[in-house]
Amino acid sequence: MGSFIDELLTINNTGAFGTLKITNIVATPPDFLAPDVISYPLVVNPGDSIDVVVRFQPTSPGLKTG
Repeated sequence: MGSFIDELLTINNTGAFGTLKITNIVATPPDFLAPDVISYPLVVNPGDSIDVVVRFQPTSPGLKTG
């Protein structure tokens, strides 16, 4: 508690269904904070990937799942 760690979430588009458009990212429980992005939709072209940062900032002690 009282600290945080940022981890990269890589979103891959294998290209099987064309362009991937992401209109929102949410995180639960509140110990995990969704990434701040400049604007939506995020667009991932076939064969490409993007990285977004997810923050883990625990609000209470103990194990957490997210």
